[in-house]
Amino acid sequence: MKKLLLRTLTGFLYVALIVCSLLWGGVIGFTLLCCLFALFGMLEFLRLTKGTLSGHVASSVTDILIGLSLVSMLALSDGALFMAEVWVTVIGILFAVRVIMQLYLHTTDPVRDIALSGMSVVYVALPLTAAVWFYYLFGPQVLLLVFIMIWLNDTGAFLVGSMIGRHRLFERLSPKKSWEGFWGGLLFCVLAGWLANMFFPGYFGGSPLLYVILGIVVSVFSTWGDLFESMLKRTVGVKDSGNILPGHGGMLDRIDSLLFVVPAVSGYFFFITNILNSIF
Repeated sequence: MKKLLLRTLTGFLYVALIVCSLLWGGVIGFTLLCCLFALFGMLEFLRLTKGTLSGHVASSVTDILIGLSLVSMLALSDGALFMAEVWVTVIGILFAVRVIMQLYLHTTDPVRDIALSGMSVVYVALPLTAAVWFYYLFGPQVLLLVFIMIWLNDTGAFLVGSMIGRHRLFERLSPKKSWEGFWGGLLFCVLAGWLANMFFPGYFGGSPLLYVILGIVVSVFSTWGDLFESMLKRTVGVKDSGNILPGHGGMLDRIDSLLFVVPAVSGYFFFITNILNSIF
């Protein structure tokens, strides 16, 4: 009972932090939240893949600085082209420092180390950078809908999978996931998109079909994001990516779906706003 209460409280605070940063934090507030996600997410990824950060402190700090610089670039440049160019230069210098640093680190597999460093940026920091840009371009309401869809996908998959789940979705990586649960999560996402468009047309203008498709995109990539993190954890033999969130595990356990969904949704909205509009 105590564990359930702790998990519920942690989940409530996590959701409240995201909602508040989206609706009232502005670009700065949401950027700070994404920097927090990037910091702990990259730390967990590096610890999972390298086994320990002992002996990798300097390189890990540089990796995280690169990631945080990417995530915060928009907010710090304030949309000014000159400042953006300065910040890109800073990131380039940090990257050069990281590569040169590897020459002097006495590690058994330097190529693997530098590859994992790059992967920590690509896997964690770049999607969160895309989230900040998505907020800037399309507003907090649409991004909040994306978060809600991710949560509903998890809820729908759990409820339907628990009740009627029989056929394993990906037993090698996640034995508890079922095809029935997947379709349940997909249905919840599609309904969320349709209802959002119907009841809040001022925020979610456009054809309801666009938001139904958005629900499908979120559900599919959310599932892939969860499976990818399960692959990471199974490879290194751990249950959770960390313990920063009591009752929920680590940061990657909470944002694994988001890291796959945001790039996919960004591409989807880019297609709608640029390619479709130019055709029609």
